[in-house]
Amino acid sequence: MDQELELIAEKFRSIEIQGATDTAVAVFNAIGEYIDRLNGEIEEIKTTLAQAGQYLSTVRPTEPMARNGVRYMLKESKEAVSKDELKSSLKRCADTLISDIQNSKPAIVSAGQTLLDGASVILSHCHSGTVAGILTGLHERNLDLKVITTETRPRYQGRTTAKELLAAGIDVTMIVDSAAASFIIDDSFMPVDAILIGSDEFTVEGDVINKIGSLPLALAAKHCNKPIYVATPLLKAGTETLLSKPQMEKRPAMEIWPEAPKELQIINPAFELVDHELLTAYITEEGVIPSSEVYSVALKRYPWLK
Repeated sequence: MDQELELIAEKFRSIEIQGATDTAVAVFNAIGEYIDRLNGEIEEIKTTLAQAGQYLSTVRPTEPMARNGVRYMLKESKEAVSKDELKSSLKRCADTLISDIQNSKPAIVSAGQTLLDGASVILSHCHSGTVAGILTGLHERNLDLKVITTETRPRYQGRTTAKELLAAGIDVTMIVDSAAASFIIDDSFMPVDAILIGSDEFTVEGDVINKIGSLPLALAAKHCNKPIYVATPLLKAGTETLLSKPQMEKRPAMEIWPEAPKELQIINPAFELVDHELLTAYITEEGVIPSSEVYSVALKRYPWLK
C-alpha cells in the first residue's frame, strides 16, 4: 500500500483522525492527492484509486459517510478518459460532498432545536458535534437547560462533550456510563426529558449503530416512555446493510486495562446496534423522520446511494 495512504489509515486506527466528517474529508482529499502519484493507463489508474478508496473508507468499519462518498466519486468519474479529466472530476465530486456534509449540520441543528425546544434536562452519550450544536442552540433559547453526559468509556469521549458544552455556558453533569439507565428511569436524580445521541451509521431498516452504551439508553427510554432521538446526516446511510449485517469495530484491549493480567480475556466493542423500534425519531437535514423511513428519505435526498 502507498506509504502516504498507510499513514492516513494509521491515523484512523489510532483515532488521531476521528468523527465522520473529518474522516470522510480526509479520505476524499487523500484520493485526490493519490492520483498525482499514479502513472499508467487511465483504466489502471481508476482501478488503483478504487482499491485505495475501498481501503481507506473501511479501515474503521463504521464510517459510511466515507464509503458513500468514495462510491459517489468513483461512479461520477467512471467516464473520464484522461488522468487530468479524472482528477478534475474527483475534485468536483469531493467539493460537492464536503459542501453537502457541511450544509447538513446547520439544518440538523435547526430541526433539533425546534423539536426539543422546552426541554429542561437532556441526556447524551459519547461525542457528536451535531448533538453539541443542537444543545448549544437550545441553551441560547433556555439558559436553564441542563445536560447530562456520560463518561463514555474507555476513551472518555464524553469529556469532549462536557468541555464543549461548558465553554458554551451550559449546566453540565457527568455520570458514569453504567448510571445512565438509572438516571433516565429514576427522576429523583435529575428528571430527564429526552435522550439525544448521534449516529455512526444507520441501516436500511432504520436501526442505528452508535457508540457502545447507546442500547441501554434506548431500552431505559422505552421502559419509561421517554423520547430518544438520533441526530445524523443522511449520508450515514449504511447501504451495505441491504446485503449483510453491519460490522462492529472492536478496539484494542489495552484501552480498557493497559496492565491487565496476561491470562485475562478482554473484549472492547466500540459500537452497538439499536433497533429502530426503540428509537423515537431521527433528526436529519430533511427534518424529523420516523426511524422506519430514514433510509428511504436518504435515497430521495441522495439518489446515487442506490
